[in-house]
Amino acid sequence: MGDKKVTMMLLAVALMVLAFGGTTTITEAYFDCVNNCMPTCLQQVKSAGTHACELACQQFCDTDQGQE
Repeated sequence: MGDKKVTMMLLAVALMVLAFGGTTTITEAYFDCVNNCMPTCLQQVKSAGTHACELACQQFCDTDQGQE
């Protein structure tokens, strides 16, 4: 009976690590996308400010990564 509890605890911990590990990778890729997009937006769209480019880049990266 005690072995089942230990096994279940280890399985639960392993699943949490996998779940959070995958999320971190997606999050890092998303922020890399936004950070790489910002200079291009600011350079290409002369009248756009930082806030407008940030919103545009977030929308682009959401669409690019299939999050929308």
